[in-house]
Amino acid sequence: MIQLLKYKNPTNQKGFTLIELIVVVTIIGILAPGMVLIYSSILDNYRTMNAIGNVTKRAEFVLSRFTEDMNNCTAITTADVKEIVIEIATDPAQTYRYKIDETDKTIKLCLEGCENEQNYHTVIEGVRSTTQFKYLDANLAELAAPPTLGDIIYVELKLDLVFLEETTSYSTIVYPEKTQL
Repeated sequence: MIQLLKYKNPTNQKGFTLIELIVVVTIIGILAPGMVLIYSSILDNYRTMNAIGNVTKRAEFVLSRFTEDMNNCTAITTADVKEIVIEIATDPAQTYRYKIDETDKTIKLCLEGCENEQNYHTVIEGVRSTTQFKYLDANLAELAAPPTLGDIIYVELKLDLVFLEETTSYSTIVYPEKTQL
């Protein structure tokens, strides 16, 4: 009697039919290229945003370092559009030389022995030839090149970097309070 109640239907099959499988594969085939395009677009955006972040961090570092050094300087000994030499208030006093090198598109910093090119350290790469130091008077008017050291009130570093084959510009203007020219 128990076996009579457990009647099995021979047509009751488990699994998917061939048509159902074909429909699912077709839908996946239609959606997959779209998903690949969306995914690649997301990756491109991530790479671009990462590159923008790196350029910004490098520029902020250079501008911050230059600002800090200028705020600690006691004298500006050389000033032109591609190079500035400052003395820093340490014991003993140190001389820092910032140089915009157009041959390898970098800004370099030398702390000692600046006669030897090997003593220069690259601070940032990817610098455009339009990058320059500017020297301003009390009215923020640009001084004629080469500036008279006694006329310099503010120093500006205008930093132009190459990014995605275009120029991204950054700038800082420093009023070196301790400077005696």
